[in-house]
Formats: sequence, C-alpha cells, structure tokens
Amino acid sequence: MKKIVFLFIALPSLLWAQDTQPKGDFYLENNAIVYRHIYKDSLDSASVIMQKLMAQLPASTTINNLKEFKTEHVITGNYETQNSTDGYPWELLKAYFSIEIKNGKYRLTLSNIIDNQNAGTVPLTSLYVKNNPPEWRSGIDSKLAKLGTKFLNAFQLNSTAGKADW
Repeated sequence: MKKIVFLFIALPSLLWAQDTQPKGDFYLENNAIVYRHIYKDSLDSASVIMQKLMAQLPASTTINNLKEFKTEHVITGNYETQNSTDGYPWELLKAYFSIEIKNGKYRLTLSNIIDNQNAGTVPLTSLYVKNNPPEWRSGIDSKLAKLGTKFLNAFQLNSTAGKADW
C-alpha cells in the first residue's frame, strides 16, 4: 500500500515537462536563446552565395563588423536594430551572427541577443526564459514570431527561405 501511495505522489513530478522545444527558429541552447534559420538557394554554389551575401550585407544599416572566412565559407558580424517604429518593444537590439554557407543553402545563427532598453542592457534570455531549470516563459510566442520575421528579412537574399536539413 505504501508503494501505491508513493507512486501517486511521485508520478506528477515524473510527468512534469519543461517547455524547452524550439519556438519557430528560436532555440534554447546552453541556457541562452539562439536564433537559427536555413535559407535555400539551390541554384548557386557556396562561393556564389558568399559573394551575394558580402555584396548585400554591407549595404544594411543594421549589420557591421563583417568578417569573411572564404576557405570555410563563413561570414560573421554584429547585428543591431535601429529605433523601432514597427511595433517591436525594443529600441535597440544587438546580436552576434554567423552565416555558414554550403552549396545551395546558408544557415544564419544569431546568438548573444541583447535588448538595450531604457533601464539598461538586458539579455533576451532573461526576458523570455525562466531559469532553474531553463524553460520558455508563457505568452512569448507572438513576440518571438515578430522578432523572427525581422531577423529572417534582414539576412534573406533573393531566394526562397525555409527549414531544411543542414
């Protein structure tokens, strides 16, 4: 009888699940939010895609400190939003990005995403993730979807975007 009572007491804690599944293109990795998206460009080689990105990215006012690693087909840099007029709650958002390029596709990864609010610099993780153990806060899906669209558009070439195997 004691075993049955113990089972009923322990069962809810065993069934309790954390919300750590990806939210669109946002992932929880090492207790931090990372944005990752794979763009398809099936007609071009890695070298051509890299040339297109290096031509397009410097024209953006939101991207700086570009570094190109031709032999590895990787581009890195910093991303910053300007004062928002499109309904986003952030005045200035900063992140580090890397773009890995393969034939026919490239993968964008944004990490160290920081929200520079009036009160000071706040990691996006502290706004949208509960700690111990880390899991998504409730009610953030629409905010992350808007932010994801902003990231998606900032790095998209004239090609189709979507989820694909890397």
